[in-house]
Amino acid sequence: VAAGWAAVAAVIAVAVVWASYLVVDPRLRRPYAGPVPAVHGLRGALVDALPFPAAYRDGMRIQFGLEGRPWQGFLFGHVYTGARWYYLPAALLVKTPLGMLALWAAGSAVLVSVRRLRRAAPYVLAPPAVLLAAAAHS
Repeated sequence: VAAGWAAVAAVIAVAVVWASYLVVDPRLRRPYAGPVPAVHGLRGALVDALPFPAAYRDGMRIQFGLEGRPWQGFLFGHVYTGARWYYLPAALLVKTPLGMLALWAAGSAVLVSVRRLRRAAPYVLAPPAVLLAAAAHS
C-alpha cells in the first residue's frame, strides 16, 4: 500500500515539473545557450534517466558542474574562500526579523515548559534542529 502511494506521489511530482515547464515555455526551448558540463558516473546516468524536460536536466548538470569549486563568501566584514560551518546559523540570525526570532524562542519555551505539550517537543523541535545542523555542516 505504501509503495502504491509513493508511486502516485512520484507521478504527481513528475507531472508538476512538466506542467511548470510547459506553462513557462510551451515549445520547451533550451533557455541556456552556453555549454553544459558533462556529468559522468552514477550522477550522470541518473540525470539522463530522469523523466524531466531537457532544460531541467541541463540545470542539474550545471549545478553538479559547480559543486566542488571553492567559492568566496563574505560574513561579518571578512572575505573568505571555502565554507564556514557557522555561516547558515549566523545568516539566519542576522536576516530573520526580530519578531520571528522572538516567536520561535517563545514557542520553543512554551513547548518545553508546559507539561501538556512537553511530550510533543522532541517531534516539533528536533526536525528543524537536525536540518539546521545538516545545512551548517554542508
